[in-house]
Amino acid sequence: MEHFPKSLVSFPDYPKPQTRATNRVRDAFLRLRRNLHLDNGEDESDLVPDDLQSVTSPIFGQETFDRLDEHVFGLLDDSFADWVEEEDTPHRVCACLSLPSAPSDLFQRWAESRGHATLEDGKLDGRLRFAVLPSLDPLCERSPSGLERLRRFCEKAETDKTRLLLCGSTIQWSFIHWICGLDLLVSDVRMIPPLDAAALASLLAIEHDAHCFKSVKSGAAILNTEDGEFADDYMIDLAADVWGCPWAALEVFEHSVTRNVSAEEADVTWLDRYDWPALPMNHTRDARFLLHAVLIHGGLAPQDIANVLPLTLPYGLLRALKRRGFLCMDDTGHLRIVPHMASHVHRVLREAGFPVGEV
Repeated sequence: MEHFPKSLVSFPDYPKPQTRATNRVRDAFLRLRRNLHLDNGEDESDLVPDDLQSVTSPIFGQETFDRLDEHVFGLLDDSFADWVEEEDTPHRVCACLSLPSAPSDLFQRWAESRGHATLEDGKLDGRLRFAVLPSLDPLCERSPSGLERLRRFCEKAETDKTRLLLCGSTIQWSFIHWICGLDLLVSDVRMIPPLDAAALASLLAIEHDAHCFKSVKSGAAILNTEDGEFADDYMIDLAADVWGCPWAALEVFEHSVTRNVSAEEADVTWLDRYDWPALPMNHTRDARFLLHAVLIHGGLAPQDIANVLPLTLPYGLLRALKRRGFLCMDDTGHLRIVPHMASHVHRVLREAGFPVGEV
């Protein structure tokens, strides 16, 4: 696909897409107004029709996600296929990371599709020649028993002969780096690369090549370019907001498509800038501690919150964070950060001084 990255990137050198300097000033102003629970102060373009109607059906079908998976799985194959098959290599343990906003089962699905053995419970099996740890969740429990599990894993990984690919989110990798020396055993740490504005535009066009998306702020078609420059900054801002994570970009795009013309302009869909929510007023400290714990754990059972947090949460905080779109419950009953909110949560925590790493 045009403009898509051709290889994985090095973890320390992840190139986060950037918005324009003037837009960064605007976004800082809007965040301040949001934190003060004021209106965002932005007006709509005069070009927006008066007869807009709500969109109820999803914008993107399975084809877009299948093509995205196909591309990412190909990058993983290109980076690790030869290493997996090498008879003799000094690189016994490698790692591949994704942003927390990527699908939690991404590496699991890739490993299963390639027939690789997986260590879903985080327990090493010395009988295997090669195995994938598809998630770092089992190693990131911030409790005495969880830290003991991580210590035992590190001890066995140092002597085990299994060739091992560790996979997980960047925040979890940073947590493990702070807690123990597992990263010292790893020869190479790579990351799923970001998609910039041009690549995201190619992704959106897979199922909507003939469709027109317009910004309610400028009235311009957001996918149109002239001499390589976008007619509107929507795609540039979107790539920067989600740090180039394509899955998060698709979700934010879906949430931004709130109104559509169904009569005279059936082939035009209007989008607003996504309104990133603020934390519940008067409970920001407690909310940050909880979000930080969930971000590190990946999935956190509600009954385990007291074991990992040094404070008692106020009644109703979980419900409030779910209602505002920060948290959700997965199929196993664990709390998770809503995927497309991960970069926003990272920004909120970093601005408050929480240790979240660079990416």
